[in-house]
Amino acid sequence: MNNARNTWVYGLDSIRFVLATIVLIGHSGFIPDYELGPNPSIIAMAVKLTLANAFVGIAAVIGFFVISGFVIHFPYRNGKPLHVYEFYSKRLLRIVLPLLVMFLLCWMFKLKVPFVVWSLYCEIIYYLFYPLLYRYLVSTPKNIDIFIVGSIMLALLAIGWFTNDFSVLLHHKVKETANFHTPNHLLNWIFGFPAWLMGVRIAVHFDKIANSDTAFKKVVLLRVLVWLVAMTCSVLRFHFAVSYKITFIPAFSYLCYLWIATEISYYTAHRPIRWLENGGKWSYSIYLFHMIFVDLYLHLIQPERVFAHILKLIIVLAFCYAMYLLVERPSHQLINRIKLR
Repeated sequence: MNNARNTWVYGLDSIRFVLATIVLIGHSGFIPDYELGPNPSIIAMAVKLTLANAFVGIAAVIGFFVISGFVIHFPYRNGKPLHVYEFYSKRLLRIVLPLLVMFLLCWMFKLKVPFVVWSLYCEIIYYLFYPLLYRYLVSTPKNIDIFIVGSIMLALLAIGWFTNDFSVLLHHKVKETANFHTPNHLLNWIFGFPAWLMGVRIAVHFDKIANSDTAFKKVVLLRVLVWLVAMTCSVLRFHFAVSYKITFIPAFSYLCYLWIATEISYYTAHRPIRWLENGGKWSYSIYLFHMIFVDLYLHLIQPERVFAHILKLIIVLAFCYAMYLLVERPSHQLINRIKLR
């Protein structure tokens, strides 16, 4: 299958849908937290540990960052002219218009703004940086490796200078282990930047990646490996005081880079599953609005049985799809009409 190599790569929307669903499940309380009895068996402990760490939302966000970096540079990888004003208007409005609606809903229902917005602020900063990055990548594509190494060094310095993650690890203060993101939104973009640049690197080397013959076994192996490593990082974060920033920069980010590159290589020659691909079209609405509807659902209904939790996911997904139809898709249609050249 020759795919739309010059315009889009199929399969990415499928991955987005899966990642957005992982975030939804991780934030919805779908996996119940239960207490083990006295002297639990190794199997019981393993089952609980697996269930408690099976859906790592922040790992999915790292995957989103890699995909975002790829998508942004993909149209310009061969030196296509970048019209800055059109680029800014389309990319920023694509995020900002639905984001404003989310803020409005929070105000109407007197809800806290979901913390997931931190990653959207990072995306906005990356978009603002990209025209400058583009200038150096078009002239010398190998510059991307320099940028990645520099971003990793910057992220590690920021962890040591602005956070206490290393101190918490050294003193094994499990209860003080921080999240990947910090309350300082101006700082968070530094931590996610290596993953985003690795996505750009996939676009830089796309022609080589697309021409490689990738077996489905390799794709499955990397999917399982990413999931297992994400679970391990979650266990380290909640039980051994190793923060996500330490494990994700650069180790897990690099693993996601290898995984996404392999997926892209595979789907340049194979058709994705249609319903997953269609689901990816509204993955941003799932990511952006799911916390609002989860909070509203939990406020009205306290699900206790498994069926109630399944119903909760279905209802939340339905509302998110409605927001896609009412907000995200119309905003895309509006943005596609923008021509400032």
